[in-house]
Amino acid sequence: MMTCTVATPRLQSLRGRYQEPSLARKAIPQHYDDPADSGGNLDRPALQQLLKDIDASRVDVIVVYKIDRLTRSLADFAKLVEAFDTKSIELVPVV
Repeated sequence: MMTCTVATPRLQSLRGRYQEPSLARKAIPQHYDDPADSGGNLDRPALQQLLKDIDASRVDVIVVYKIDRLTRSLADFAKLVEAFDTKSIELVPVV
């Protein structure tokens, strides 16, 4: 079982939280971050890699610092949620 994080400025604290022995899942060190690219579209290298990893069944949970870090477009968000649902991926926003 793998856990992936997406664009998390507080990555270290999230990793610590999700690596606690009391939790059933363990975070892997893989993260997807597009710091120089706008969240206004889906054409970002790290996001595209995440989608490839989802298609390859390497992801089961996505932890994201605020939803707008994933996308700012409601239409794109709906597409992503549909893709996540198809693969039974849990989206966990952290604020």
